[in-house]
Amino acid sequence: MIRFESDRLGDLHRYAYLPGEDLPLDDPWEGLFEEWTDNGVLLARTPMTEYAVNNVNCEEIAVYLGLVWRLTEGGHRFAIPTYYRDEATRVLGRDPVFVDWEYSVEAGAPDVEARDQGFVPGRACVPFRPEPTPWQREHAAHAGVFDLHAPSDLVALLRATLGDATAEVTVFAVQDRDRLLAGLQTKARPELADLLEPGDVFADLTIGVDEPYTDSIIVVSHDDLTTRIGEVTAHAERRIAEYQPEKLANMSAFLDAMGRLSGFA
Repeated sequence: MIRFESDRLGDLHRYAYLPGEDLPLDDPWEGLFEEWTDNGVLLARTPMTEYAVNNVNCEEIAVYLGLVWRLTEGGHRFAIPTYYRDEATRVLGRDPVFVDWEYSVEAGAPDVEARDQGFVPGRACVPFRPEPTPWQREHAAHAGVFDLHAPSDLVALLRATLGDATAEVTVFAVQDRDRLLAGLQTKARPELADLLEPGDVFADLTIGVDEPYTDSIIVVSHDDLTTRIGEVTAHAERRIAEYQPEKLANMSAFLDAMGRLSGFA
């Protein structure tokens, strides 16, 4: 069962889903643990390319992506891929807007109060070898805000961050883009209460790749989202109940099933 616990973050409503070891799906599809090739050639469309799913972070990722996408409906979506800004640029194929702050969730913490760290100074991965370029050095302390036009954009940003012990993407669904960017480009540490207006939604998706880190979805808004979250999770649970991995004959069937499981298809 997908259950979001609710509390308050100052004057805001906060909702947190922390599944821990109780992931929304059991028994991954066996094809995830086989080679994703056709006659020795890597398939162009794989669980990773299409849904950021692999044989460590399995079908639950499709569920999480669908939850975040549906919970941020109604606003213009913008996202920050934590730390791996330049990899996100490569995978997504377009440049971000540089900002000074990004959100931080501590994936090893057991509860939302300890996990939710708020905004921290932005940073980007800078290589040791080869030597970083002057441009990389200049922008090492900048996070990147990307426009999200489609679910595939959210998948791409999550893929970009999955190369570490944890992965994190934060999504802002807002009406006023300029207000959001201005709030993330200030010297003073921003607060969600100042960035979000009524009707806006913030959602953070954090994935625990290595032990002891775990997954979470944290949603924040000025508005009471209890009914909306209940409807979205009910839809997700119905899709989970219909998912039958033992009946999937090949990769094409699996990708079709992920489309239904995420709600993107």
